[in-house]
Amino acid sequence: MIYRLINGLSDAAGFSQRTGRGVFRLSLETLIVQSGLFDANWYILDNHDVRDSGMNPLHHFCAFGDREGRSPGPAFNSAAYAEAWADVASSNMGMLEHYLRIGRDLGRQAPEFSRDFLQQCDFREKIHASGLFDVQWYRDHNPDLRDPSIDVLTHVASFGAKEGRDPGPKFSSLLYSLAYSEDIAVNESALWHYLYKGRDNGFKPFAKSDYGAWAHIFDRIDAEDRDLMCASAAERGFPGIEIVHVFDALACRRASEIFESFQNQVLGRWNARIIFADDVSAADRAAVVARAANEAGISVVADLDEGFWRSLNGKHVLYIHGCVRLEPHAAYMFIERVLTASADIVYSDHDRWNDEGKRSAPRFKPVFSPELLRNGFYVGPCLLMRMTPEKSNLAKGVIEDLRLGGCDRLSDALLAAPHRSVAHIPFVSFSLFDQSPDLVRRRSSAPPLAAATPQPRVSIVIATRDRIELMRSCVDSIEQNTSYPRDRFEIVIVDNGSVSEEARAYFTGLRGRAGYKLVNDPGDFNFSRIYNRGARESGGDILILLNNDMTVIEPRWIDLIVAQCLQADVGAVGAKLLYPDDTIQHAGCNIGVAGLAAHRLVGKKAEAVEASDVTRELAAITGACLGVRRDVFELVGGLDETLRVAFNDTKFCLSCLEQGFRNIYIAKPLLYHFESKSRGLDDTKKKLDLQYRESLYTRRQFPSYFKNDPYYSPNLSVERIDELALPPRRKRPWRSASKNFRPRIMFLCSTLAVGHGVPLIIQMQARGLVKEGFDVIVAGPSSEKEFAFDGCRRIFVAAPLTAAIIAVRENVDCIIVHSPPFYSITRYLGACPIVYFSDAGEPNPELFPDREHREYVNREKRFCATAADRIFAISQAIKDESLDKNVSVMPLGNSHMANWSDALIAPRKAMREKFGWEDKYVVFNVCRFHAGERNYKGIDKYVELMEELSVSDSRARGKAVFVLAGKAHPDDVAEMKSLGLTVFPNVSEELLLELYAASDLYANFSKWEGYNLGIAQALAMGLPVIASDIPAHREFPINTTDSMRVAIEKLTEAYLSFAEGKSQRRPVIYDWEAPVSELVQIIRADMNVVSEQPAGQPPKNSEAMRDKLDEDVKRDRPERWGLARFFRGMP
Repeated sequence: MIYRLINGLSDAAGFSQRTGRGVFRLSLETLIVQSGLFDANWYILDNHDVRDSGMNPLHHFCAFGDREGRSPGPAFNSAAYAEAWADVASSNMGMLEHYLRIGRDLGRQAPEFSRDFLQQCDFREKIHASGLFDVQWYRDHNPDLRDPSIDVLTHVASFGAKEGRDPGPKFSSLLYSLAYSEDIAVNESALWHYLYKGRDNGFKPFAKSDYGAWAHIFDRIDAEDRDLMCASAAERGFPGIEIVHVFDALACRRASEIFESFQNQVLGRWNARIIFADDVSAADRAAVVARAANEAGISVVADLDEGFWRSLNGKHVLYIHGCVRLEPHAAYMFIERVLTASADIVYSDHDRWNDEGKRSAPRFKPVFSPELLRNGFYVGPCLLMRMTPEKSNLAKGVIEDLRLGGCDRLSDALLAAPHRSVAHIPFVSFSLFDQSPDLVRRRSSAPPLAAATPQPRVSIVIATRDRIELMRSCVDSIEQNTSYPRDRFEIVIVDNGSVSEEARAYFTGLRGRAGYKLVNDPGDFNFSRIYNRGARESGGDILILLNNDMTVIEPRWIDLIVAQCLQADVGAVGAKLLYPDDTIQHAGCNIGVAGLAAHRLVGKKAEAVEASDVTRELAAITGACLGVRRDVFELVGGLDETLRVAFNDTKFCLSCLEQGFRNIYIAKPLLYHFESKSRGLDDTKKKLDLQYRESLYTRRQFPSYFKNDPYYSPNLSVERIDELALPPRRKRPWRSASKNFRPRIMFLCSTLAVGHGVPLIIQMQARGLVKEGFDVIVAGPSSEKEFAFDGCRRIFVAAPLTAAIIAVRENVDCIIVHSPPFYSITRYLGACPIVYFSDAGEPNPELFPDREHREYVNREKRFCATAADRIFAISQAIKDESLDKNVSVMPLGNSHMANWSDALIAPRKAMREKFGWEDKYVVFNVCRFHAGERNYKGIDKYVELMEELSVSDSRARGKAVFVLAGKAHPDDVAEMKSLGLTVFPNVSEELLLELYAASDLYANFSKWEGYNLGIAQALAMGLPVIASDIPAHREFPINTTDSMRVAIEKLTEAYLSFAEGKSQRRPVIYDWEAPVSELVQIIRADMNVVSEQPAGQPPKNSEAMRDKLDEDVKRDRPERWGLARFFRGMP
């Protein structure tokens, strides 16, 4: 044993050994190097632990890797060698050593890897060498790969690229696929295409953060857009726009580009006046004056006299400062927003541009946010004001400030204006030159802290159940670290059924102490009920709901919360909370991210974001520390006790917005939060199920906010906070504003193949919409044999995210989703386009071997349905199954189907003769009968009926033939034939019609159907029908039963009637015209409603209140999206 150990170590070190016979034996390292089978680079790439360790790969292989079964390179498959030769296991050698010392001499071949594996290895090497792969980034952005034992480089080569996962921040598979969709084959991933083809052809890789690419896709204005803008402006009588542009020195030097942007305005009614800033030289002034003299509509203001100020009265004035270039749609957008939102002041998003014309640094802004404005002039150097005579002095002050590079008067005007009169455009309407400075506010606009005397009485409500160590720490921290006068706040502790002796002793010690109140609220944990009880028992004017796992950082924490609460239009107030390691736990919430709400800035160091993260309005803040005036709390009804654990704070905040209040986030860190230490994490199935149901409830209460958080730009991602939105969630207002507008509808379905019922429904609905003048797109994955969609555009897409991007870029106005996975499209869209769910129902997952996957699909569908504008069930049965209250029935028809007539008598006779059925009673069933679906389709019952009939009645014995038609594989066909059925697999429409004509009775025993198209066709062909007794079947005028005895009796009766010549075929027809006509009317009505709502604005409440407010793409194959044209000419 000792000799073997020494021998192994010396071999690994590269020494030669003398054998007992005096013959030198090559060291293992030398032997392996001479074999040529070891590839150091390949070995490093194939073994991430070696790569990470920095160890010499050859030394590692010789010392460890060979005996561990690792392959040395692409030319030797160690696993295959060990599997092929049993003597390796007992040799005390590694696989390669055994082959080189023994196997090779015995004539054994070095086992090779498969061609696919070697191609994968080559791909992996190219990825590694490309510089596009970032190990840590890939782990961070893929939670399923956080396990350090997973080789993420191999993962991206083997799976990730095919799934559409990005290798790092420098390469976006999605953007690359969109740009070059016409060049990428179906079986090629974006990353593979770039590394093997695109790079050599000069194709550009796009980072996911590539704003230039994003703007090129989503912000381009094409000829159709221009035409619609011009038409709508003319029809609506848009007023002209007066541009007052204060030129600084930089603007003077780029005057030609600025003037060109004026001349390119789609809205032709404009007039531009140039005023020089105080620091502009005489030479620059002269150059601009000379250039302006040759420009129509542009003049330089020589004197700011009273005549000039009077000329602005009654005008819509666009004030601009500095080197600003307008986008072509800018004037249109500003005027459109003034008119639609009845606004007096309008501002928009903007970005920057440089000498090369590249756009960058977008500033995506929220709806009007006074608190944010007080902490920085976020609106930018271009905004429109509707001028009136009383604003003459304001105009003078604004121009005076702008000439000095300031914005104090603009800021004052915004803060003084009624909030409803200030509107925001969620489009980039102008660009600021890269080197231009931002406007500077020379004095503070921060509101003073409340000066009320005495200071308002505050009630701090804290709930607990045992966990006294947390409670004591929290209370002691408040007592020791709070500067607010102790006689002006009370601590209300709500005990939710503590049982420990420590808790009893602690509470006993607090009873009777000044400034404390103890409230008992035993029972199940219900956060809302507990805190509502505490609020009712408290006496403060200001409530602060506080978790028990908090400690104080900032002594003035109560003062800061109270100061915000005392603003009359403020609802909930929250603050920055830190983890104990001083990273951010909470910095307010963005609604709609990940379908629900997400904390901002989580995990970042507080000091790292101190400069950019300021006190501001946000849609929601956490209930872990929530301040609110008592009157506001009572007005919105407190916390919703339906929400026992989660989202009660979110719903409370949204209720405040709905009532017209602003919710304020204080950017200063006020407390530490030891998150979920008292209740624990939501990590059990019971807790997760409750969280799911509570999320559904919350989304249903305020669907508009989950589609459009007013304080989170629709241009920012709902997948990852503050990344670019793919796609943006905003409405192009010119789309539906003109009489020239032709509504565009997109149907989405996972299959459009013949043999499936849903594509047939789409065919009928699309046909009706085309007839009514709609522009129709039919989208979904490619199928071998598809239905024809005459007059429609066909787009191939497989993932919901990609479908959402296409819908936005193609200016789709309404999406009608007919099947998973496309129901998930609502995760990525805002209020426009409208989304309808057509629900054909889903069978019970228990009927299938892939139960868990089907359960997930059903949950996702139900979750996403909360954001659908309408849900249509295809039958009453589906409506009855739905848990959503807002479902209406959009019935199907069968008038499109072939129906029985005398013209089919001859084909029926010929068909029966062809198959020897002249004297037979033909029972027919149509359904898919793959192995995974036979159970739910009731094939076993159909076979049982055949078998029982043969022994139940002598009159029918031997007279019936049971026929089965539908989609299936060869092994399915063989099995069905072995059971005695006559099988017609994968039939054409023509043959299927002949089979219906040749049949005498239709029988189907599905355990579930949403709507049975086979029965609908049978009725159209005048056949009697026997079917299982399920809700969908009961809607037809047929015999339904789950009793085999009754089924046999009904079948025998039908046969005897046939044998006696008494049976007659009477078609039953349901017309399509009425449901399709209803769909058309609904779409038009809903589009009118949407067109009246300003995009990017919060919803409106009463007159008294102001405005307020995966995996999928990973499996997508972008075959022919038609979007590549949007990248042509991109800088």
